[in-house]
Amino acid sequence: MDYLSGMGKNTIMNKLNAAGIKTKRGNAWQESSVDRILRNEKYVGDMLLQKVYIPDHINKIRCPNHGQLPRYYVKDSHAAIIDRDTFERVQEKLKSRAAKYNPNAAAPNTYPFSGIISCSQCGKSYHRKISNAGSKYAKPVWI
Repeated sequence: MDYLSGMGKNTIMNKLNAAGIKTKRGNAWQESSVDRILRNEKYVGDMLLQKVYIPDHINKIRCPNHGQLPRYYVKDSHAAIIDRDTFERVQEKLKSRAAKYNPNAAAPNTYPFSGIISCSQCGKSYHRKISNAGSKYAKPVWI
């Protein structure tokens, strides 16, 4: 209800942390944690199946499903915590705020090695970063 009454995700995060409320893992709240809760369809009683998948069952590394496999939306699969009207109003407010505050959101930059280089130990992808940004020694590195 705080979000619908005009509080932003950052303000909600600060309110929870100031009240001493921890996440389910006992950590301090982050803005991304609040965002995840606001977008989570499970609170309204629905499920989105195959958000992640395991391409290699030997390593068992979970990857986000960005269209590699079909996703299935199951409506009313379990008892809801919040009513559907509130959830849908929150989704609309998230969209309108995104359009208002970030109207020209471009896709993240991709580079020739994006998504190709991965760690042999954990399987996670390397990402590009500019080391020594702002100095004459600035250069792109993959970490």
